[in-house]
Amino acid sequence: MPDSTAASTEHMWAFAIVWTSLFLLAYFTPTIIGKIRGHHNLLGIAMLNLFAGWTVVGWIIAIIWAVTRPATPQPQVSVFTGQQSPEASAACLKCGFLVRSGMDFCPKCGGQIATPGAR
Repeated sequence: MPDSTAASTEHMWAFAIVWTSLFLLAYFTPTIIGKIRGHHNLLGIAMLNLFAGWTVVGWIIAIIWAVTRPATPQPQVSVFTGQQSPEASAACLKCGFLVRSGMDFCPKCGGQIATPGAR
């Protein structure tokens, strides 16, 4: 007659492994979603998920963070026309504002202008 306690122990271990795997999958869902979506703040999401996910509030914040998209940068506006400047060929090193070539300083912040081709 087979030993029923050995079979019961094996089933208990299998049960524990399955439930632990499902728990870890659910717990790290925000990190997994951030990785799949290629989120630019994946490390921050993973750290929040790891250290504060157990609070449920931390997990909810992490999942919201993982599914949000970063804000798209707004196009720079030219001070000359009030519209986006396609003829701009230089940018401020400090704020990134686009200006016409030939300017040395940014009219927006006073920063130095990057000259095209300069390194």
